[in-house]
Amino acid sequence: MGEGGAPGTGRSSRFGSGLFFGILLGLTGGVLLGWWAAGGPMPSAQGWTLTARHEQVARMARAKAPEAPAPPLIDPNQTALRAAIQRGDGLTIGVFGDSMADGLWAGLYRQFRDEPGIKVVRFSRPSTGLSRYDYVNVETQTVTQLAGQKVDIAVFMIGTNDRQGIQGDGKALAFASADWRIAYADRVDALVGHARDAGAAVYWLGLPRMRSSGAEAGAELVNGIFAERAAALGYPFIDSTGVTSDANKAYAAYLPIGPGGRPQMARASDGIHMTMGGYLVLSEPMARQIKADLAEARAAVAPPPPPAAAPVQAATDAGAVSVSGR
Repeated sequence: MGEGGAPGTGRSSRFGSGLFFGILLGLTGGVLLGWWAAGGPMPSAQGWTLTARHEQVARMARAKAPEAPAPPLIDPNQTALRAAIQRGDGLTIGVFGDSMADGLWAGLYRQFRDEPGIKVVRFSRPSTGLSRYDYVNVETQTVTQLAGQKVDIAVFMIGTNDRQGIQGDGKALAFASADWRIAYADRVDALVGHARDAGAAVYWLGLPRMRSSGAEAGAELVNGIFAERAAALGYPFIDSTGVTSDANKAYAAYLPIGPGGRPQMARASDGIHMTMGGYLVLSEPMARQIKADLAEARAAVAPPPPPAAAPVQAATDAGAVSVSGR
């Protein structure tokens, strides 16, 4: 007999209480399980602990949340062009590079010959490149050239001689190796940095389509580096393969040249360089980009128009009396 009650009463009471608390715990556990499945935290001895599922839900919520707009980037070219225009003493376009840049200079000279206050100066040198600084150190040469004459717009085109290893500082880097690509990109960045230090806007023209598979592979390699560095440092890279290809995006010796667009011989016999007509085709997208940027810069620095004068009204005197002569 149970103490303080009838026989079996204690067992019945404990059973009822146990059943009640069991149901309550079951319901509570179900709620907690649903809470956890929805990404909620679970209790622990130290308090509520965030589960991996909760972190995942939180990350998804953050990913869907709208981000604040990034601050506008300052265009270094526009800064340089506006400063040059405000100076008011004319603009100088300097063309730097190898023998291909020689032809680019000739093309740009014709593209800008009717633009008042703009001159195009050749700084290019044949048989040079970014691989063999032991022959001609293009970086040192460029620094000297920029120091000797004011350049407002620096246009670079180089790379036709660069299918060879990089030598210097006791190193010999195999062409197209990972280390070669890094060193080559560093040399590109150095030229851009020197031009910007001199206050010039920077533009880079890629190599055209090439006839031989070896020359084409080399051009594609350096063009990829040129494009990547331009995107990283914020200046225009002009891809010239489109205007130097046929309808199938392959090498074309004949290209539409002149106002009528009649196909004419555009490439030299080596399958690398261009004819004079070809250099006009090559220089056209570069000239178009520069002219558009100059138009934007001129609009930005133009003085505001004077305020409109108030309309002049004829003076009237309501009390005036017209007196005719007698």
